[in-house]
Amino acid sequence: MAYANERGEARTPDFYAGDGTLIHAEAKIGNSLLMVADRKAGWPFTPALTQVYVAGPEETMRRAVERGATVVTPVSPFYGGYGISRFLDPWHNLWWLFFPAAETNPAAGEEPGWEESAEPGTDPFSSLDGGLLVTA
Repeated sequence: MAYANERGEARTPDFYAGDGTLIHAEAKIGNSLLMVADRKAGWPFTPALTQVYVAGPEETMRRAVERGATVVTPVSPFYGGYGISRFLDPWHNLWWLFFPAAETNPAAGEEPGWEESAEPGTDPFSSLDGGLLVTA
């Protein structure tokens, strides 16, 4: 029988809101990883948050929008060698698209973290929070 074990190193509180909610936590069940987050006040009901890896994020987003999706995060740089974009489908499932980032070759120790952004309010979490509040 597999047991669920929380991965404490993955627990990420929402430091910006300071409300005690989690923006990321993980539990390992057997050989599967379950990622969870707290629903923020004002966010709409979301049946599922699905993360997928794609080769062509622009085309995937274009096709999603053609089929009634709402862009939450446009194609954007992320961290760890990936880019990110997100959309809500017509049934309110939130899709996270990850894709290989363009080669940038940052200097050692200079790769930005997920919470850093060139412009205030454009980091991946701000776009998620703002996008979901708008659709609520």
